[in-house]
Amino acid sequence: MKRGRNIFTKSKLSQGTIVSVILIVLIVIASVVIIWNVVLPLMTRSSEQAEGGIITTQFEIKEARLLANGSVTVQVRNGAGERKLTELVFRFYDANKETYNVDITANLPEELETKTFEFDETELPIEFTEIEKISVIPVFGKNAGSEVFEPEEGIKKDSDGNRMIYVSEDLYLPKKASQNLVSYWDFDGNAEDKIGENDGTGFGVTFIDDLKRGEVVKLDGDDDYVKFPQSSSLNIEGDISISFWVYHNQNPESGKHPLIHKGNHYAITINGSGAISWAESGLPYWCFACFGYYGNLPLNSWHHIMVSKSGSTDTIYLDGQPIISKSFGGSLIQDDSITHFGCYAGNSGGTVCNPLSTSLRFNGSIDDLMIFNVSLDLREIGLIYNTQKKE
Repeated sequence: MKRGRNIFTKSKLSQGTIVSVILIVLIVIASVVIIWNVVLPLMTRSSEQAEGGIITTQFEIKEARLLANGSVTVQVRNGAGERKLTELVFRFYDANKETYNVDITANLPEELETKTFEFDETELPIEFTEIEKISVIPVFGKNAGSEVFEPEEGIKKDSDGNRMIYVSEDLYLPKKASQNLVSYWDFDGNAEDKIGENDGTGFGVTFIDDLKRGEVVKLDGDDDYVKFPQSSSLNIEGDISISFWVYHNQNPESGKHPLIHKGNHYAITINGSGAISWAESGLPYWCFACFGYYGNLPLNSWHHIMVSKSGSTDTIYLDGQPIISKSFGGSLIQDDSITHFGCYAGNSGGTVCNPLSTSLRFNGSIDDLMIFNVSLDLREIGLIYNTQKKE
């Protein structure tokens, strides 16, 4: 007898197979959903964070400076990385840690490129003297990298922890002094004004490389001097401070050696014993003898002299310390005479140094002459002295 097919058994096997297949498909679909919605985002985020970490750790601020002209420069370097830099967010912090941002999207540094960005007073969202710290946030596409701060060792601070202002490689000033600096002559190969427009002209002088101070201007005590132009910015009324370094070779045998002289406006001189005096236009005291001679400027060594006038009080500092402070005359009266260093040009707006006597010529070297239209105090003068002092 023929055996028939067990259609029912086969049918049951088919149904079991179908159910198994369906379950497998459902498990696969569920796995895909889980991967799509949970694992993939985590992997993507981790990848982006890893990429961001690689890029941002290679982005750096090389240096940041607050300049005496009221602007700020920030030098940055973009390191190696596959993602393109699309924006830089410059962040400026004040003393209260409030932040002020400037976004830059043009002229960005390419890979391995260093670039300097400058912001003048009109571009800064904060008064530049209020800036205490600077950072940059690099942006790559839609992803912001880590905030990068300027190197702490590059921030020059005073004894109170306040940020100082960059004037030159060798000079940082307290904020008040920097804001009121009219002219600065470092005499590095010339008599150009490094901060203002009052370039000087040397007559007979030589610019030498001093072992201690670098480049300075040398006057021979015979016919050498430096002449600065008539200028509204140098025609200061009211308070004033004058700062410079001096190397004195020889005291005058008679008369006085004028260090700086500006007509009837003001003058600083040295007498035969190396004592220092001051005369000014604050009537009625154009009189060195009336002010008196004070201190003792040693020969053949570098020393810092500062005269600071506040109202009717005049103070002479030698190497950061006051040697005399006294009431003398009144407020400084404007005088448009030409300024001379190293010679005496007479009191009636003289334009030519006295040719008759070497007793009216300075014999020695000068460095880092600065004129401020404000009275500086002991603390500020001490900071300038210590900043410029070279052992």
